[in-house]
Amino acid sequence: MAQTENIIAEQNAVRAEIALEEKQKREDEQALAKIENCRKKSQKRAKLKRGTPAYVKRRNFILELIAWILAGVLLITALTYYNFFYENVKAKKVYSVGDTFPEFTNRQFFAGENATYSVKDDLDDGKIVILNFWFIGCGGCEAEIPYFGQFAQSQEYGDKVSVVIVHAGAAWHGAENVVTHEGQSMTKLEEYVVYNKGWTSFYNDVTWIMDTDDENSLFLAIGGKSSYPMTAILDSDGTVTFITVEAMHYESIKSEVDKILND
Repeated sequence: MAQTENIIAEQNAVRAEIALEEKQKREDEQALAKIENCRKKSQKRAKLKRGTPAYVKRRNFILELIAWILAGVLLITALTYYNFFYENVKAKKVYSVGDTFPEFTNRQFFAGENATYSVKDDLDDGKIVILNFWFIGCGGCEAEIPYFGQFAQSQEYGDKVSVVIVHAGAAWHGAENVVTHEGQSMTKLEEYVVYNKGWTSFYNDVTWIMDTDDENSLFLAIGGKSSYPMTAILDSDGTVTFITVEAMHYESIKSEVDKILND
C-alpha cells in the first residue's frame, strides 16, 4: 500500500514539474513575442523617420490626397454657386451662330489698375475675336488655354486674330481679389496665371478679361449654362461664326479661323 502511494506521489511530482516547465515555456514565448513586436515597431518608426525615403513617400502621398480633396471641394463649390445663383440669372438675349454679337467692355487684367477691354477696338481693326471661357481650377479649361496662347503667338494669325480669355463672373473664386506676391500687389487671377500655372510664355499675347455675374454676362449671352470650358468666335463684323463646349486644340482653333478667312 505504501509503495503504491509513493508511486502516485512520484507521478504527481513529475506532472507538476512538466506543467511548470510548460508554463515557463509559454511565458518565455510571450516575452519573446513582445520583444519581437517592439523591434518591428522600432524598425517601422525608423523607416518613417523624417528625411528617409519611406517618410518622404508617405508624406507625398498624404499631400497628394489633400490636394485631390481640395480640388473636389473647389469643384463642388463652383457647381453649388452655379446651381443656387448663376442659373437664376438670365441673359438679356442669347445669341447663336449667325447672330451679330453685341459690343461689350469688360474689366481687363495685366493692363494696369481699372483697365478695360472693348471688343469694338479689335473689330474696328478688322480682327477675328476668339472668346474662350474658363475659371480658376477648371481642369478642362486649363488644359486648352495654352493652345489659345500658342495660336495668339502664331506669326500667320497674330495680326488677324485677337484671343480673349474670359474668366467667369467676379464672384467665382475671388479672381479680382488683390493679393501680395513677393512684395508685389496683383489680383488673384494674375497671380494664378503667372505663378501657379506658369503661363509666362504667352500670357501677354492674349487678353484676359472678367465676365459679369448679371444679365450682361458674355457666357450666358452665347448660351452658356454650366459647361466650362466654352469657346465662341466672332468674325471681323462681330457675327458669331462658331460656338462649342468641346475641347479645343491648336488645329481645331486654326480650322475654325481658316473657315472665316477663306470665306
